[in-house]
Amino acid sequence: MLKIRLARHGRKKLPFYRIVLTEHTKPAKAWYKLVLGWFNPLSHTMRADVSAIKEWISKWAQPTERVAKLLFADTKDDFFKKYFIERESTKGKEIEAKKKAEAEAKAQELREKQEAAKAVVEEKKSEEVQEEKKSEEVQEEKKSEEVQEEKKSEEVQEEEKSEEVQEEEKSEEIQEEEKSEEVQEEEKKSEEVQEEEKSEEVQEEKKSEEVQEEKKSEEVKDWEGVEEKVGETLSKSELSE
Repeated sequence: MLKIRLARHGRKKLPFYRIVLTEHTKPAKAWYKLVLGWFNPLSHTMRADVSAIKEWISKWAQPTERVAKLLFADTKDDFFKKYFIERESTKGKEIEAKKKAEAEAKAQELREKQEAAKAVVEEKKSEEVQEEKKSEEVQEEKKSEEVQEEKKSEEVQEEEKSEEVQEEEKSEEIQEEEKSEEVQEEEKKSEEVQEEEKSEEVQEEKKSEEVQEEKKSEEVKDWEGVEEKVGETLSKSELSE
C-alpha cells in the first residue's frame, strides 16, 4: 500500500522534510517513488503539489495524519480534514478502549489482589485455627501426661506406703521375734536357774542324807562299841563269878 508521508533531511538541528510517495513497508528517507512537496519546521513554511496529492489519494494512497494536518493547515481544504479527524476519532476510540481495557485490567488486578488477600486471610485464619487445634491437642496431651504422671506418682506413693507398711510389719515381726527370743531366753535362763537351784537343793539334800547316814553310821558304830564294851563287862563279870 502507498503512503504519503514525511521524509526527514537536513543537518543536525536544521531539519526539513520532504512530502514523498512511498511504500508503507519501505523507509521514507532511503526509498520513495515521488516528491510531492516539502515542509520547513523552523520557519513553518510549506509547499506542496496539492493536485498531485489528491490524484494519488484517489488512487488509494493514504496520507499520514501529520501530512493531512499540514495540508489542511496550509490549504484549509476539508478534503484533508477527514483523514486526521477520522483517525483522531479512531484514536480517541482506541484510547478510550485502551483506557477502558486498562481500567478493567486494573479492576481485575484489584479483584485478584483482593481475592488473593482474602485467600491469604482465610489461609491465616485456617492456620490459626489449626494452630489453636494443635495447641489444644498439645494442652490435652500435656494434661493427659500430667494426669498419668499424677497417677504414676500416686501409685509410686502407694507402693512406697505399702513398702513402708510392709517394712513396719517386718520390723514389728522382727521385734516380736526378738521379744519372743528374749522371753524364751529369759524362760530358758529361769528354767536353767531353777534347774540349777533344784540341782543344788538335791545336792544339799544328798549331802544332808549323807551327813545323816554318816551320823547314823557313827551312832551305829558307837552302839556297837557300847555293846562290845557291855559284852566285855558282862563277860568279865561272868568270869569273875
